[in-house]
Amino acid sequence: MTYSICNATAYFPAQSETPPLGTPAPFIPTGSDPRFGNNTSLAVAGTGRTCTVGEIILNAGVIANGTPAAGQTVPINSDTALFSVLGTIYGGDGTTNFQLPDLRAAAPNGLTYSICAFGIFPSGN
Repeated sequence: MTYSICNATAYFPAQSETPPLGTPAPFIPTGSDPRFGNNTSLAVAGTGRTCTVGEIILNAGVIANGTPAAGQTVPINSDTALFSVLGTIYGGDGTTNFQLPDLRAAAPNGLTYSICAFGIFPSGN
C-alpha cells in the first residue's frame, strides 16, 4: 500500500515484505483502505488548547480544535492569518479566497482533521 503527503510517497509493505531503503515515513493514505475516510469530519469548528495557525490536528468528538479540513473555500478577508500561512497551496484564486486542505479521506474512521485558524502565528526564527 502506498501513502503520500504533498509530493512525497511512502510504502507500507505487507507483513512478509520489507520496504525499500530510504522509504519515508507513511502519512496520508491514498489507497482504498477501509479504516480511513468513512464517517469523518463529523466535528464542528471550535477552540480548545492553544495551537499554531496552520497546525493540523486530529480530533475525536463533536467539536474540533480549529476548522475541519474538508477542502472548503475561505474568503481571504475573513482569515488573513491562515491565508498568510497557507496561501493557495490547496487552491483558491489568491485574490479573494483560498482553500483549506481536504483531509477527510485521510482521517481514520470517526475522527476529524482540523486546521488551527486562531492561535499563535508561526515564527520563521
